[in-house]
Amino acid sequence: MATFPRVHWGRILIGGFLAEGTVLTFVLANFLFFAPYSSRYAAPSASMLACFLFAFWVGQRVDVNFALHGALVGVVAVVIQIGLTLGHHREWPPVDYIHLYSGNKETLVSSLECIQCTSAEILAAIAPSE
Repeated sequence: MATFPRVHWGRILIGGFLAEGTVLTFVLANFLFFAPYSSRYAAPSASMLACFLFAFWVGQRVDVNFALHGALVGVVAVVIQIGLTLGHHREWPPVDYIHLYSGNKETLVSSLECIQCTSAEILAAIAPSE
């Protein structure tokens, strides 16, 4: 029977809540002191940095599975953000992501083809030679 390492749920929850609180504080301060719409550009960077820092904080006291604890901090922060978004909109926001590219369908298709060709070249390069 495999033994699973101990997961520090208390520290993970605290880290996720602190990461999300830090992001909300940063976004609010950015909104108040700078341009009103600058938060939409600064929030993703602040979210990534806050989750990284609090995942690092959680991982300091962990003996094993640092990546698991860090990923769980990020998951907790994402779940909190989804809950705040759903609570604000009262329902899931109806967003059609393909509709965002309605004027640039050719650009989207060519970008996806470029990604496919690049990934095929990478896979061919790392495949073992016969």
